[in-house]
Amino acid sequence: MDINVKRSLPVLLAMLVAMTPFSLSTYLPAFPAIADSLGTDITTVQFSLTLYLVGFGLGQLMGGTLSDTYGRRPVALTGVVVFIVSSLLLFNCQTSEQLLAFRFIQALGGGSSTVTAAAIIRDLFNKQDSARMLSMISIMVLTAPLAAPAVGALALKLYGWRSIFLLLSGYSTLLLITLYFLLPETRPRQPEGLKIKRILSSYLSVFTHSRALSFVFTQSFSSGMQFSFLTASPFIYMGYFGISSDTYPILFAANVLAMMLFNRLNVQLLNRWIPEKNLKIGICIQLSANILLFTSTFFQPSLPVVVILVMLAIGSQSMIWPNASACSLAYFPDNSGSATAVIGALRFMMGAIMGSVVSLLHNGTLYPVAFMMLACTTISMICYLNAMRLPETKTLAHIRS
Repeated sequence: MDINVKRSLPVLLAMLVAMTPFSLSTYLPAFPAIADSLGTDITTVQFSLTLYLVGFGLGQLMGGTLSDTYGRRPVALTGVVVFIVSSLLLFNCQTSEQLLAFRFIQALGGGSSTVTAAAIIRDLFNKQDSARMLSMISIMVLTAPLAAPAVGALALKLYGWRSIFLLLSGYSTLLLITLYFLLPETRPRQPEGLKIKRILSSYLSVFTHSRALSFVFTQSFSSGMQFSFLTASPFIYMGYFGISSDTYPILFAANVLAMMLFNRLNVQLLNRWIPEKNLKIGICIQLSANILLFTSTFFQPSLPVVVILVMLAIGSQSMIWPNASACSLAYFPDNSGSATAVIGALRFMMGAIMGSVVSLLHNGTLYPVAFMMLACTTISMICYLNAMRLPETKTLAHIRS
């Protein structure tokens, strides 16, 4: 690969991956306005977030398999085109049913395109370098959720909620042009084409690999913790503590800044330690923060206490996601697209499930969300311990050699 292309690759993939947090976070401040405009309740608008996570997971399953067969480039470009078209449809939607349908289609496009990013990294790098590259990309991607709520709130205030989806279509159009001219192909089209037996075999190889699957579930349940908070964050800050919609993006940004700091720490530690050790540190920090957060709900915690503990819990994700992904993908050099798809699908499906459970358990207190965050991280730790208990396989030994 050309050295200039390889240098630009982290930026290209960061732009691609950033499409997801940008599309998730920009419209959070607009929930009440969307509900009022479409004549529906805010629960329906919240469900569009859950539906997006489901669609994104399914999109990753489709995109991963297709990219293993037809190459990374065409799948990435096609997914972005679907995202652009659905964003324009959302700009013109008139009913809550259209909002849900178009948001689901948008998620399919986003999922099928972004799944190629991790697959491209696995095509080019070994486990240690993959973890480092994923962390570098994460640092750049985190600017999206850092700015997105503020950008969404500003667009809402100046031009109304529909402008948010017009903004998303503009970003994805710029992304499409950039990828078309600069994104390299790292996996040529397979001559045998798309075969159902081959697809099932690829997915089965992931689900039957005990150690890799344990790393996948480590990441998935940790992501469930993150999406539990994401779903409840408008209530926590604006509902429970009564802060304004203008202040909400600032507190949301605090979590993103924490992720940036942990991400930087992870990159530095990867120069000394293997991904498995960094993963352990991240889970321990997250578990400790969530134990304290859950305990605090029995004593009517103050806003600063909640903000700090949530920053630790969410920030430590930056030590969990890249390392867990690298550990699991290391076992699948020949079908990294399908493996990435399974990882992404389980991650976002778990997010959708946990977000829905938090909504169902909502009782006007912090107890349900704190409980779900602690439960998810506890299970994540159990999955990690199980992965470390299992022996490494010949597949990984072959990769290292």
